[in-house]
Amino acid sequence: MSDSGLTTKDAKDTKKLAQGWEYYILKDVVRKISINNDVKIKQKDYLANGILPIIDQGNSLIGGYSNDEAKKINCKLPVIVFGDHTRIVKYITYDFCAGADGIKILSIPHAFNSRFFYYCIVFLTTKITNRGYARHYQYLEKESIPCPSLPEQQRIAARLDAFFAELDAGVAALKRAKVQMSVYRAVILNKEFNSEGIEWVKIADISNGIEYGTSSKSEKTGKVIVLRMGNIQNGKFIYDELVYTNNNEEIEKYSLHKNDVLFNRTNSPELVGKTAIYKGEKPAIFAGYLMRINQKENINADYLNYFMNSPFAKQQCNSAKTDGVNQSNINASKLSQFLFPLCSLQKQQKIVTNIETQFTACDATEKLIDDSLAKAIMLKQSILKKAFRGELV
Repeated sequence: MSDSGLTTKDAKDTKKLAQGWEYYILKDVVRKISINNDVKIKQKDYLANGILPIIDQGNSLIGGYSNDEAKKINCKLPVIVFGDHTRIVKYITYDFCAGADGIKILSIPHAFNSRFFYYCIVFLTTKITNRGYARHYQYLEKESIPCPSLPEQQRIAARLDAFFAELDAGVAALKRAKVQMSVYRAVILNKEFNSEGIEWVKIADISNGIEYGTSSKSEKTGKVIVLRMGNIQNGKFIYDELVYTNNNEEIEKYSLHKNDVLFNRTNSPELVGKTAIYKGEKPAIFAGYLMRINQKENINADYLNYFMNSPFAKQQCNSAKTDGVNQSNINASKLSQFLFPLCSLQKQQKIVTNIETQFTACDATEKLIDDSLAKAIMLKQSILKKAFRGELV
């Protein structure tokens, strides 16, 4: 490897590179910076604030912080950090520590403008297949990287910086709008569950008992689906990554009926308490981390489900949960003491209709936002393709 970062055999000399576009296999032009395991920082040891930022393979530029200067990565800056599992690419210009898993730190060869090299890696990342949580650098390093003259690299990098600054500002605005939609949903629920004609009672008063699900081990195939906490998404059951049971005794004991409302009793602190309503889509039983509330006949199932996903119910979850290592729990006794807004069946149905009408409008707005975000990603990829075809004017 020459001082430029290009092999003598393949690159020859940087003077020749400056005369036009050349292409090299990435592994022949880049040096990976080795990291000793003893300086890598596990996520559980991240600090909320500190002297040194921790760079990992997560979506956020900075994963956390450390005050241990002995764990600072000693390298010439800037560098490129590539998420081996996530395919996320980061341009780092300041001292940092490394997260424990799945990053490759790449030095920038002398023959490359640093920003141009960064955009090259981002572009090459779009060309490799997403293999889930598998490692991706082994495929990335086999891709060809373009190397035009340094003035051309600088021009292209400056143009891409300008394009993406504007595009990223638009994406940030869309993401803020999506967050606001979540806030708006919470406002809707708070308003509806604090309207006139409501009497606050306990869950114990409006249920015929709370049941735990099966604790038996599930199978990859079988007669009947076993719904788990991971199947609860946004107040509904999602039928993917399913497991099953063949046990007839379990099927009889834990079979779900249309409009059963299930409460997630154990999960990470921010997810414990999420609730979903079973609509009878497919025959199913429920797993032990879920509890069936068994509401009485004077309780509308959708009304109960919407309330259990409301901000006030979440506040009660936060107060009632018992915290363990990375996990919280709420048992049936505590859930039965939750306050519940009781009103007539007629009023419950009216509230459900009001919520669904407003949530439908929210869904439509969120779809527009998601479509715009997807278009922004496609536009970014299109701009990168033009840049590395030499078509960016």
